[in-house]
Amino acid sequence: MSYENNLFAPLIDATVDVIYSVGCLLGKLLFGESNRFDIENFFKVCELKNSRGEYPVLCKKVDTDRGVKFILSLPIGLCLKDFLKLKDALEQQIKTKVVISYNNGYIEILSILDDLKELYSFELQKANPISKGIKIPLGYSLDGLQYINLKEHPHSFVVGSTGGGKSVCLKSLMVFLICNYCPSELEIHLGDLKFVEFALFKNVELVKDFKTSVSDVTEQIKMLLDETERRYQLFESVGVTNIFDYNKKFPKKKLKYQILIIEEVVNLLQDSKKTAMKLLKRLIAISRNSGLYCIFSTQRPSADVIDSVVKANISNRIVFHTESEKDSVICLDEVGAETLDIKGRGILKVGSNKTVFQGFYVSDDEVKEYIKPYVVNKKAVEPVVVSNNGNTIFDKYKDFKPGFIENKKNDNVEDAEDLKDLSFLKNI
Repeated sequence: MSYENNLFAPLIDATVDVIYSVGCLLGKLLFGESNRFDIENFFKVCELKNSRGEYPVLCKKVDTDRGVKFILSLPIGLCLKDFLKLKDALEQQIKTKVVISYNNGYIEILSILDDLKELYSFELQKANPISKGIKIPLGYSLDGLQYINLKEHPHSFVVGSTGGGKSVCLKSLMVFLICNYCPSELEIHLGDLKFVEFALFKNVELVKDFKTSVSDVTEQIKMLLDETERRYQLFESVGVTNIFDYNKKFPKKKLKYQILIIEEVVNLLQDSKKTAMKLLKRLIAISRNSGLYCIFSTQRPSADVIDSVVKANISNRIVFHTESEKDSVICLDEVGAETLDIKGRGILKVGSNKTVFQGFYVSDDEVKEYIKPYVVNKKAVEPVVVSNNGNTIFDKYKDFKPGFIENKKNDNVEDAEDLKDLSFLKNI
């Protein structure tokens, strides 16, 4: 039967006309006569209101370099989750990706006009006081600046094949730490089993030690494990459970935060007794509350290193391009990293949340300029023999335990009195 002879043809035509008219009316309602999106009317159409019948009101509309930001009131009784339920519908109407967030009593909706750029030059961010936790910026995602929060998720690994962006990520991370924190509050321990990546930083004041052999890095890990256990004994003796509470309770005897960074951690498998990996797994399992944070990297992910124990204790997985699906599964528990084809493009997986980001780019020359004010001549502070019996003027401090920050006004008074008799200089 042809359409013309169909008894239901008039009804179909009428239905189409009604749908078209409603569609046009809805389009005008949503986008206005000037074809500009009306976000207030969108929420009215979607019946997003509280029990009083109050809808979100547009307070401000701001053009940003990433897109248009809508700042809306939050009616009493509504919350961020109510807006997030409409995210897919909003994206389909506005025809862009949107980021919905809560900020100081308002709902902010960012309509993202552009995708991630292929290059973001390094931007030195200002850090919060260390007492509030260490948040390290990695680069940009569609949600904005992407951080890892070491207070909430203390340990991280960084994986990526050659040229993927792993090394640049580590360098930008180091520059951020060096330029924001002082040696009285943070110390960094570097293990460079690749021998080349961290040489730029070995004379920075914030860097406590710099090791390049498996045996030395093993001793480094053991030293930090001993310090962690000592701190927990200290916490127990004073009735606290973590470094934040301890430093708050004893502001004149604050403990330093510590960060251990090991480049090419897979090389620790060269230790036939597996001592290094056993110590390392023990360290990441217990150090969460002690103020010690661990960051490991490798370009050759191995299931012997990134095993179930490591994954259970390392929340921040920063993964750049991998050589194979197998490597991606080892790092992320899923495929995907092998398809990252832009240098510096990475995936940050924290718990079950996965975010694609573009890491900051910083050249070696830029690194040198940033850290130049913080480089010291560490050889100048090595103990020097000043008497025939082999003793040094530092011997009186040989039992000093690192990690404490003590505020003293007259630290040098006793030392000055001890050195009034300078006759020992004749024996040099």
